[in-house]
Amino acid sequence: MPMNFGTSCEPSEEGLRLKKKHQRQKERKPLPERVDAFDRVVQLCGIRDRSSKELFDRLTADGYAQASIEEALQRAVDCGLVDDMRFLDSFVRGKVSAGKGLYGLMKDLEKHGLNPSGLEDWPDSYGLDDQSQINRALEYLIAHPPKAKDAYAAAYRKLISRGYSVSLASKACRLWADNQTGEA
Repeated sequence: MPMNFGTSCEPSEEGLRLKKKHQRQKERKPLPERVDAFDRVVQLCGIRDRSSKELFDRLTADGYAQASIEEALQRAVDCGLVDDMRFLDSFVRGKVSAGKGLYGLMKDLEKHGLNPSGLEDWPDSYGLDDQSQINRALEYLIAHPPKAKDAYAAAYRKLISRGYSVSLASKACRLWADNQTGEA
């Protein structure tokens, strides 16, 4: 008896969407024919501030020649459009205000090829000392309490996923759990 795996031979909606996307990508002209490297840097920096490494990687992926990338990046640095220290300061402040821990922040900085040691009063002026991080972690847990049977473990996982170190996450979870039992 033949096996019937379904009556429809039509592709799924997801399959059609992916096929159309692939066709659009094939129809596009390569970027270097449309804009030169410096114009592309201006476009990318018009969206948000970017590091020179991020721009280099993006232009390389877009297919620009290495010489034109280096020339465009040097021109952007010379005119003040690209400034790694400005980007670094803004990036760190944004991540800290979003509740990111020092461990996670350092991983993000590695991806951008940035070293925060050039920042003035690093890391204390950014609120990344242990006590400030514990306070931020507690504020996060109070604002977003875990909804699991084992609340302590869920809180710990939340903080680890936000980039807090193991020791800071466990201290903050202990303080949070003590606060929870005190309220009950």
